[in-house]
Amino acid sequence: MLSLILSFCLPLYSIAAPVNLLALTPTQETGTVTREEAGTANLRAGMFGVAAIYHKLGYSGKSYDLKASFTRQRGSDGVGFVIPVGDKKVTVVFGGWGGRYDGLNRVNGFDPSSNQNPTRRSSKLVNGDELEILISVRPGKITVNANGKPHIELDTNAHKLSLVDDIQKRFQDGLGIYIVNGGLELSAWSIEEKL
Repeated sequence: MLSLILSFCLPLYSIAAPVNLLALTPTQETGTVTREEAGTANLRAGMFGVAAIYHKLGYSGKSYDLKASFTRQRGSDGVGFVIPVGDKKVTVVFGGWGGRYDGLNRVNGFDPSSNQNPTRRSSKLVNGDELEILISVRPGKITVNANGKPHIELDTNAHKLSLVDDIQKRFQDGLGIYIVNGGLELSAWSIEEKL
């Protein structure tokens, strides 16, 4: 009898299938974005420019895992992932501020170049090296792993999250990736809702 009950209830608690964001048609692209037959995307931003892919998808208020693998091929500035966290949005930046810092932009009004941002970390982004990331968003918490190791963790109930104004305007609702003053190859980018 128990096995019958479990077989009926388990599908109710299943995990949603991952969505391959590279396979979707973007809502908007900025800068030079090219797609390769291998399923990768290349983003190129000129001097003082930005290249970005934006998807209008409804993940606000949801729990999810976002996974990506990318290689910054040139440049010395940041790669950012704009994501919803509860009813707010934030950017997870790798190699920003002249290639020196990773972190959430903004926490309590501060970007990762400030010592007052609790997510400030020395950058793990090196041109030519692939970086695999996992961003997990759960109620009251965001964690970021880089190359399989814990990198950032934040209690989102204890801190105020926000976006820089120009990113807020570009990424109205949904999620995106961008690079500033450089080029990157994005070999994997997916999101999986956690029920």
